[in-house]
Amino acid sequence: IIHDRMVVEIMRGCPNQCRFCQASSINYPVRIKTPAKIREICRDTYKNTGYENIALLSLSSINYPYLKDLVGGLKNDFKNEGVGVSIPSLRVDEAFYELPEMMSTIRKTGLTFALESANDDLRKSLGKKIDLQVFCKSAEIAFKHGWQRIKLYFMVGFPGEYEDEVEKIIEAAKKLSILRKTVSSKSAEVKVSVNAFIPKAHTALQWLGMSDKESLLKTRRKLMASSSKKVKFEFHNIDQSIVEACLARGNRKTSDVIYEAWTKGARMDGWTEAFNFKIWEDAFKENGIDIYDCACKRYSVLDVLPWAHIKIGRNEEYLRNEFKDSGFLKT
Repeated sequence: IIHDRMVVEIMRGCPNQCRFCQASSINYPVRIKTPAKIREICRDTYKNTGYENIALLSLSSINYPYLKDLVGGLKNDFKNEGVGVSIPSLRVDEAFYELPEMMSTIRKTGLTFALESANDDLRKSLGKKIDLQVFCKSAEIAFKHGWQRIKLYFMVGFPGEYEDEVEKIIEAAKKLSILRKTVSSKSAEVKVSVNAFIPKAHTALQWLGMSDKESLLKTRRKLMASSSKKVKFEFHNIDQSIVEACLARGNRKTSDVIYEAWTKGARMDGWTEAFNFKIWEDAFKENGIDIYDCACKRYSVLDVLPWAHIKIGRNEEYLRNEFKDSGFLKT
């Protein structure tokens, strides 16, 4: 069981519709589970497993319309058991302000925020409408109520990315750590997880390509060199991201590639220790595909995309208009 905790889905779909997010497209529209049902599942799971942490799972749990009632109910249900409640990958908006106080009597776990970019204009292009001032206030409120650890998610490698993007990510993480000193004598522990942007089918950014490997390696080196005792950076395996980018926008040959990789011994490739990039590189090559060209390929909005015949409920014209509105078409 992942991370030794109860994982309870509270909502499917996402009202925010970030332009890079495949999950929000393929899970559209939003559907919610009632607080009573969620509490029942949590009580039954705790009774059967004894796990002491509940993860309230959705694409954007802060937008769950009954979050205040739900957290209040869970506080009452588990007030004597010391059970922690975590909300993965929070979206930052004013709705967060009440959350730390609501959860203040429950055992605290870390908070996770998906900022995606440290640049205001780039976040707008991604459809990630986050105000950094709101984010800083959210973090300060969390620190006041006893939180000590925060995790941040960022993506890099977008077309036309600002040259100072990496420096801004480092600066934002360090400022966040120091911010805790306004309410405590110690800095906060900040873990920063950075991933390469991977274009996905059925999203508004499906026409873009992934950044080249050398640029990503350069970014990775700069970030990792900035790690300290309180602020730690991690960068997802770039070779794994390249394979993921190829599979995420595959065509009819992709199944042959997957089978070829399997015959060569590819197993459990989501685990870094089991992943062998050479196997995948050879599997693509033997099927007449250059893995780097495949991952970095940029499509025209006039192209017939290999996955266009698959209907997910999102109109292709809607995605095309969102792509144009993002500004990436001009990069």
